[in-house]
Amino acid sequence: VDTKLIKAMAHQIFHSGFVHADPHPGNVYVRKGREGKAELILLDHGLYETISPNARESLCQLWKAILLKDDDKMKKYSLALGVKDKDYLTFCTFLSMRPIHRPIHELAILPEVWDKMSLEEQQKASREGKIRLPSEREFITMSNARRVEFRKQFKDIFNDIQDSVLRVLKDMPRTFLMIGRNLNQIRSIIRDHGNLIDRHTIMARSAIMGVRKHELVNKRRLWMDRLFICNDILNFISKDYVERWLKFKSLQMLAYFGYIPPETFNMIEEFR
Repeated sequence: VDTKLIKAMAHQIFHSGFVHADPHPGNVYVRKGREGKAELILLDHGLYETISPNARESLCQLWKAILLKDDDKMKKYSLALGVKDKDYLTFCTFLSMRPIHRPIHELAILPEVWDKMSLEEQQKASREGKIRLPSEREFITMSNARRVEFRKQFKDIFNDIQDSVLRVLKDMPRTFLMIGRNLNQIRSIIRDHGNLIDRHTIMARSAIMGVRKHELVNKRRLWMDRLFICNDILNFISKDYVERWLKFKSLQMLAYFGYIPPETFNMIEEFR
């Protein structure tokens, strides 16, 4: 059911451009179809948004760039949708509703980058006001008191991020506010069901097919476009899914050798 719901919303966003903007659980019914399979029924059609073909094409390209971690194209298609260069990471985070592969603030440095820097480089970065972000494991195991201290320590950076969010909300197309509402409600439904599917992979496939649909010159090239779609999806899987799998296996090994508490790993596995 969750898979069908994601596919339906992805088709509306990336292909038809006519999007149900209020798909909360009360507006989504499930019934048994003629072949015994689940069918979705969307109710309450009073709140829809329309995405223009040009905006839809840019959105497909942007989603593809997000998932392939292509910064140049993320900037390009964010700008095409009205968002300034300096706010493109915030915009991409808003759309995908997941952390992007790099910090959204220039003064924040990922822990894996900071830890590879020499002592002199770290001291220079500190003098420039740059800070080391905590790793996922460090943040999960961080006490509440330490989190409060962390927020105070990085107050200016958090304020800058908040300003970036406000600029994005102001600059992006008005219709995207409702698109964000749609995506957030779907994410909430899937979370309540236990996060049993990978919504980003499903959305990615739909976006990639949307890219090819907009690039299609004539129907005689349909077989070639299908080949390109397969290539793009494999590229996405190799850069995203495999990377996340390797990270999880690394955490599994750390837990096995006692470097992280079992309860911490169990919590990570639950949210995997």
